[in-house]
Amino acid sequence: MEKIDVLNIYNAIKEPEIINRLIKHSTIKRLVKNLNSKFKTKKLGYSVLGKEIYSIEFGEGKRNILLWSQMHGNEPTATGAIFDLLNLFDQYSETELVSALKREFKFTFIPMLNPDGARNWTRVNALNIDLNRDAIVREAPESKILWKLVEDLKPEYSFNLHDQRNIFNVGETDKTATVSFLSASFDESRAINNDRALTMSLIAEMNDTVQELMPGHVGRYTDEFYPTATGDNLHKSGFKNILIESGTYPNDSERQITRKANFMAILKAFEVILDGVKPDRTEDYTNIPNNAKRLYDLIIRNVRISSNSTSSLVDFGIMYNERPDADYRNMIKKSHIENIGDLSQYFGIQEINAKGALFFDGVKHFASLKQEANFEIGEKIKVVNGEIVMH
Repeated sequence: MEKIDVLNIYNAIKEPEIINRLIKHSTIKRLVKNLNSKFKTKKLGYSVLGKEIYSIEFGEGKRNILLWSQMHGNEPTATGAIFDLLNLFDQYSETELVSALKREFKFTFIPMLNPDGARNWTRVNALNIDLNRDAIVREAPESKILWKLVEDLKPEYSFNLHDQRNIFNVGETDKTATVSFLSASFDESRAINNDRALTMSLIAEMNDTVQELMPGHVGRYTDEFYPTATGDNLHKSGFKNILIESGTYPNDSERQITRKANFMAILKAFEVILDGVKPDRTEDYTNIPNNAKRLYDLIIRNVRISSNSTSSLVDFGIMYNERPDADYRNMIKKSHIENIGDLSQYFGIQEINAKGALFFDGVKHFASLKQEANFEIGEKIKVVNGEIVMH
């Protein structure tokens, strides 16, 4: 089958209305409304606060594939990738690949499962329920919508699309875990049955594709069994599921490179499922390095701090906290000192060596945990809201 040159065409099919992580529900409504007749849209129901939850269908086949994004409202990276995929299906509908996918499958996308959480920039819904831990009792209306769709479609494969924090690195390396995959366990033993072998092997194929874009930036999420989690219960119920966690990439605060990686990985998965997944790459899956939690947004090494007659040489680990502004257009970043001490076992997405220069925050020469990252170090380094300014 002739392959689509994804890298060269991506910018042309990337959805232009989604330019950053702040995706309004009104944008989803408009994009859904403007889809052409190649797609079938449905209003599945409403969130706690009465916002519509939509599905988008593409394809005429009998094999169902289900994907959903923003189960956690503040995890929107894959939402952009979903609309990129829809644009590919639309603009390249006559290609051999898209034609075959259309004949064989019916793809169902939920681009924003938790619109209330998206607006409030929270993981949880408006009742503070974590939808990804509501797979058994299904008390949230959004959970009921998802699981009814699962039961109606009985998907051959499903994709649970999330974001992860900047703390995750790949294995023992300083690489950000920009994309992390998981084939969830179906019980505490973490056994591998045929369904898990298939999803593991499919992830191995997806990993190959992402590695071409960002070598070394792919991790594997823990497969510890979570009794109330969505992926774990899908596998327990006999539905094959792939979890994708989108993380940060250097100089990509809006995760648009990560969005592209999602697009490429998911499209690759569709191709492999079309050709037939073989359960023969479980070892390749387990060889993907585990996620570790050894990253800070910024590490300043060898800072001199002092109080009374005591002086110490330490490292600072600084993290960013971000929230949307009132207009939901831009992120407001607040930076704070997360850790002080020997951080030689940690990595910074950005690092700088203070070379023993003395810390001063305008009042004192020692830092406090959680204080805002606004200070000077010696005569050459100034930190303004976590950003390095060199004098």
